[in-house]
Amino acid sequence: MSLIVSKLSKSYGETIVFKDLDFKANSGDMIGLIGPSGSGKTTFLHLIGLLDSPTSGRIMIDDIDAHTLSDIDKTKLRLNSMGFIYQFHFLLEELTALENVMIPLLIQRIERRIAIQKAKHILDLFRLSSKAHHFPKQLSGGEQQRVAIARALVTSPKLLLADEPTGNLDRQNALIIFEEFKNISKSMNATILVATHDQNLIDKMDKILEFDHISNSH
Repeated sequence: MSLIVSKLSKSYGETIVFKDLDFKANSGDMIGLIGPSGSGKTTFLHLIGLLDSPTSGRIMIDDIDAHTLSDIDKTKLRLNSMGFIYQFHFLLEELTALENVMIPLLIQRIERRIAIQKAKHILDLFRLSSKAHHFPKQLSGGEQQRVAIARALVTSPKLLLADEPTGNLDRQNALIIFEEFKNISKSMNATILVATHDQNLIDKMDKILEFDHISNSH
């Protein structure tokens, strides 16, 4: 999924988060968003994910001016083409790992039998097959985060937005996640934006978008 950001600005009252940001990503690119906490990385992800509106500027997603869409069309675009990963897992405590991963597929009205198959397959990729029927409280913090990432990837999104996805993971699990991101970006031509402080991951990115202390971007 191609992404073109032109003269993008975001302010909250007198506070300028960033101003006149220009950026381009091609399908299959994996982009690292770097910079100190509070510099605008999360805000940028929210704008790209159509969860917030820019103060000015344009976001073109596959040649569509995304913020001119109706709320219904924005919701459809998020549901059918985007995946979201946060630093904290936000799993539903009353559902098993398998059921949590199935949710996006069921929302898309995928047949339950097929949804189960897809969810089991991606849990296996993340070495979580033995935990499929465990509830979140029965999983370690790292396992919960991997389930959340599996949930974001199960629909094979064309645009994946990840906010510190490996921040709570150990080195081994962080590498597993990164390798799966790389596989998705190449095999499915997905565009992946990852806000991270992990220098080992930053070094492996195709492109870098840097946010600085004074809310300007390079």
